[in-house]
Amino acid sequence: SKVLLLSGLIVLGLTVLGLSAFVQMRQYNAIVNETNQRILQRSNILDEVQSAAVEFKTQVQELKNILIRGNVPEQFTRYSEGFAKSAAGVQRHLHKVLMLQKEEKLDTSAIELLLKEHEQLGKNYLEALQKFDQSDINAGKVVDKLVSGMDRAASKQMETLAAETSAGFEDYLLESDKNRDQLYSNTIQLLMILCIGASLVIISVMAVIFRDLFKIL
Repeated sequence: SKVLLLSGLIVLGLTVLGLSAFVQMRQYNAIVNETNQRILQRSNILDEVQSAAVEFKTQVQELKNILIRGNVPEQFTRYSEGFAKSAAGVQRHLHKVLMLQKEEKLDTSAIELLLKEHEQLGKNYLEALQKFDQSDINAGKVVDKLVSGMDRAASKQMETLAAETSAGFEDYLLESDKNRDQLYSNTIQLLMILCIGASLVIISVMAVIFRDLFKIL
């Protein structure tokens, strides 16, 4: 009966070891998966910021196209539609950035300021374009003077946001890799401790079993 009891203890020890290893690896995988999900979120933020920057450059270029070629009605309509489409695209991407930043509990003050700045810039552009007289060959120059420098603040904020988001993403990747390596190391160390502890218990139990067997013999 004593041998059976000790054998049962060995089985119990192995079971506890297996369950502990399972729990530790499950926790490790859960943390890694959560980290990967957050990396994906940060990557999406960077993509949206970069897309907004591209759309903004297109918007400004479409405005220039209006000023240069807008005396031709068809061209004026074409570039005006492109201007409106790009402006809407900038707002769409920036609002997506705002939503993602809130989900990640990041500071949203810069993106909120840029959204307001860009929205006001669009209104100012449209107001200036109202003065574009297609019958006047100098209409482009007239409106160009009105809009000159208007985009300076928004452009600066967009550049800063893109640079800071890119740098922040790279820092987050480095920090995530560091934390993941440390977590992996800690998990392996804990599993080794459990294995060594279980081995010592099993060896001790086996020693007792063999001692009793030798006594019987």
